[in-house]
Amino acid sequence: MTIVPVFRSRIGVLALALVAFALGAAAPRATAQVAWGIPLKVDNPTDIPRVWEPVASGIAVPQGTGITNPNAVLGLKNSAGVDVPVQFKVLSRWGGTRDDVTKEVKWVLVEFFASVPANGTAYYGIGFTPRTQGGITVSDQPNVMVVNTGPSQFVFDKTDFSFFEQVFVAGQNVLDGPGRLQLRDVWQNLVDPIQTELIVEEAGDVRTVVRQKGELPGVGLQFTIRYYFWSGRRDVKVDFRLENDGGYGHLAGTGLVTEHAYFSDLALALKVAGSSNTADVATGNALHPAPGSFEIRQSYTAPYTNLDMLSGFLFTESSSTGGLANWGFRHEGAMGLNADGGAISIAVDRFWQNFPKAYEIGGRNVRTALWPAFGNGPEYGGVYGNNTAPNIDSLAATEYRFEGGRWKTYTLSIDFREPGATFAPADVHSAALRLEKPLMAQLPLWWPFQSFAFSQPLVERRDWNKTSNLRYEQMVQVLADDDAADNHPNWGKVGLPAFRNRGGTYGGNQFYGWTNFGDVVWGDGFCSGHYDLPWGVLINWYRTGDYKFFDVGRDMVNHRRDYDQFHSTDPSANKRGGQFYEKGWTHGNYQAPTPSHTWVNALVLYYVMTGDEGAREAAVEVGDFIFRQHPENWNGLYGARILGWQIEGLMHLWSYLGDAAYLQRAQLAIINWEQHELAQGANGVVMNGGWNPAHAQSWMQAIVMSAIGKYTLATNDTAFLPLMDRMANYFQNDVIGTLPNGPSFARSKGFVWERFDGMNHWDASAHHKWATIDALTYGAMALHRQDLMQNARLLWESMTRYHQASAGDSSLVDFNDPSTYDRIGFKLAQYPGSETKVMSNMALWGQTFMAADLLWDQQF
Repeated sequence: MTIVPVFRSRIGVLALALVAFALGAAAPRATAQVAWGIPLKVDNPTDIPRVWEPVASGIAVPQGTGITNPNAVLGLKNSAGVDVPVQFKVLSRWGGTRDDVTKEVKWVLVEFFASVPANGTAYYGIGFTPRTQGGITVSDQPNVMVVNTGPSQFVFDKTDFSFFEQVFVAGQNVLDGPGRLQLRDVWQNLVDPIQTELIVEEAGDVRTVVRQKGELPGVGLQFTIRYYFWSGRRDVKVDFRLENDGGYGHLAGTGLVTEHAYFSDLALALKVAGSSNTADVATGNALHPAPGSFEIRQSYTAPYTNLDMLSGFLFTESSSTGGLANWGFRHEGAMGLNADGGAISIAVDRFWQNFPKAYEIGGRNVRTALWPAFGNGPEYGGVYGNNTAPNIDSLAATEYRFEGGRWKTYTLSIDFREPGATFAPADVHSAALRLEKPLMAQLPLWWPFQSFAFSQPLVERRDWNKTSNLRYEQMVQVLADDDAADNHPNWGKVGLPAFRNRGGTYGGNQFYGWTNFGDVVWGDGFCSGHYDLPWGVLINWYRTGDYKFFDVGRDMVNHRRDYDQFHSTDPSANKRGGQFYEKGWTHGNYQAPTPSHTWVNALVLYYVMTGDEGAREAAVEVGDFIFRQHPENWNGLYGARILGWQIEGLMHLWSYLGDAAYLQRAQLAIINWEQHELAQGANGVVMNGGWNPAHAQSWMQAIVMSAIGKYTLATNDTAFLPLMDRMANYFQNDVIGTLPNGPSFARSKGFVWERFDGMNHWDASAHHKWATIDALTYGAMALHRQDLMQNARLLWESMTRYHQASAGDSSLVDFNDPSTYDRIGFKLAQYPGSETKVMSNMALWGQTFMAADLLWDQQF
């Protein structure tokens, strides 16, 4: 008997519940926030009211609803029962790709307008009702494309590149000529962009997305710009992505030459219409009347102390007429330009975190300098070279070095107003806050987990009555919240944000800057998001509803999507699409991408969470990378994790993207594993013959076990249950060294063996209990074996209390005495320098257990 039907029966209950909402029934397990439909909650994490503001959030739809076209059957009402314009974009379907209209929808992006009080919450009801439409239209003419939102019309040239050709507000064009992308090469020559694509990527009446692509000839760079238009609004969100599709020849095994690009600066330029050559400038705290030229510059200097990276930031606001107008440490990243022919405000998300940055204003011209002329770098000093190492790339000391295979995306919000209207400082400040903290919407926390909409069993945070679960939730919380950490006498409360701000384990490491922000330093350099740490953070927004997880996690997944993946399009680059390796001080420059260090779950989760098409594009690249590595032909060498991570990646891709080819390749890879296992004696383990002596590493075998478990639970395919049974016996007999033993007031912590050669065990480990717990959990769920679940529970009780214990610690401790527990924080007393591995392993391999624990007791 397997436990798989338990999931399916609960999904059926949800489907019936959703149908009931068509009759006006209130949502189950919800308070009276809405009188109709499923409650959709929107939190405002800022101290300003958010009025009729766009929301785009991914929500899960259970299997069994019969919904194939949500725009035809679903609608939205506010808490007073008034219809709200809404649009649904299908992101994922059950058992098929998103364009297969015969399949039921699984994840949809709900796009609507919300009004939420400052630091408050608003509720909306979603259910079966005719949707209220918006008012966007697109006119696709031979030479121009015009997007009409109602109050504004945005014109794009189809024959030549421009960054907005014209913008009409109240019938008046508020631009004096087309906007430009201005890049200067190392010889200070302006490079004229070539437009290669202009299409409507998402056509809708509430939201429309236009995608524009181009090349920067002679420099070796490309770009993708996405413009997000909303019905009834004059502001536009813009994602600008700079790309280098060339090779990274420093990496052994790529067979590529080095194709880095160098340039002096890059800016997006707009000129406001008007008869006067002057304009007023508004910043978040002041209005500067006709300052002539004006510059906002965000830079970084040496910090006051290596334990306070934030102290090194410096910004200035200066004008030609008044000199230094303002200065400070971290600029909010927004400005407004008021001319007699119109007005523009511009905000750049994560402005100071991605230093250097600037706004350069001259009269009615404004340049948003994403890579300003006063900057350079990263100064490449070799594999482990940083800015203090001898510079072996002299160009990087004066110019920007944009390495082969990298992306970098910036998000801007641009608002346009008609002649006579202006932006006040309060408007500019509000624009910065709204971009920094976009509104997100959630169904009840339990909903997506009981829909089995993720690629693995998970459960929302609850008021647990178990010390172990409460301890684990605290460990998870420190990934986004410093206050969740225990106070350490030597360094205080250090969660992941404080770990970044203090400069890492020992201080002095720069987590900020356009190449660094979103990645985390560990003992061997930047980790490139290893062990899918971005997923470990992001998933907890769904689990907890705590906005901090989204706030921290989106920065991490953006870096993972852009800078931590080898985006080369060179057909000879066999490693393209892989994740950059975890070692090296320039984000994975130690060796070529490899399947043993490539994860994809964060990318596909972020895609269904936000509808981010860039994350989907990167995920598809990962799938292609795995296919080129041919896991179905893996030779058994160099560690089982090579195959395990590929199977797991394929299962995540299939779950969210729905392409059956992913599932088929995962099945073939599991068959390959079983053939190796059978050939070696059918003992549930595959020895690596490339090691001397030939042996298995338990945590790598655990990765395979968990991946096969994901396949089995997701497909109901029972073909591999005998294999899982044999693997489970291997874990029981040859991985678990000792289980926690003794009465609760005097119990051992237990340990697992890391290595096994068929006869001998060695290298006892405490840390690898996380992987063992996960493997036992999947075995218990698939095989319904009580002994596996019991042992997982015993290890869980120990690991959540003593996660920093040494494997050699044989002392007996009181499991009931909190004073004996290890301190919880991102900075570790044990294993310093390995925080990213310890904490990412915790987040990666701990979350499924709690779902299984509840399922075992039929409490899910």
